[in-house]
Amino acid sequence: MKKSRYNQIANRTRQITDKILWKYNIGWQDYQVQLIIDDFKKQGVLFGTYNFDKGLGVIGSTFCHAGRAKIYVEPMYYEPRQNFTTVHELGHYILHVNENTEDIFDGIKPMNSTTEIEANIVASRLLLPDRCLINALKSDWSYLTICKTFGISQSALFHRLEMDSLVYLRTSKRTAEQGANNLRRRTRDAYRKTAYDFANNLSRRMIEVNSLCTY
Repeated sequence: MKKSRYNQIANRTRQITDKILWKYNIGWQDYQVQLIIDDFKKQGVLFGTYNFDKGLGVIGSTFCHAGRAKIYVEPMYYEPRQNFTTVHELGHYILHVNENTEDIFDGIKPMNSTTEIEANIVASRLLLPDRCLINALKSDWSYLTICKTFGISQSALFHRLEMDSLVYLRTSKRTAEQGANNLRRRTRDAYRKTAYDFANNLSRRMIEVNSLCTY
């Protein structure tokens, strides 16, 4: 994916999460993705659960018609997975719905397809907005504390850190993976310094590139 497209998606998602933070006048540590879901419900998006045929390998679908959307998620998964699937499908609605056509996003497309990758980017940023990630990194939060506070799985957080490192720090994929791994192990003395440097550099660059004022 081109960095310009990644930044475009990041900016679009940040507009949504910033609106919620300001609307409810909440601090970054009190953010919950349910606020986003409730806001889209008020806009007419319908959310529900559905027991999909396991043979299809589908755990979420989005059905859109004339700009209106119905999002269904398989209920038989642990909460972080359900959270991610819900906002992944919401990502399709935000990025890929054409108001003049009928669209179906059923999860059958390969996960490395462009639309699925883009929906994953939206999902990770709705679960963990830039302002929340930056402040958590600056506050020396542990990897697990970030996951538990914002309801994001460990694997989703890892990929988020990896992608942000590639884009904002312009590292190689190997270095990005090492940075994310160091942060995951930051509670161990051997990784504390490298994890601190990674967190500090990433949060600083995110602020600089996006002209953010954290709060």
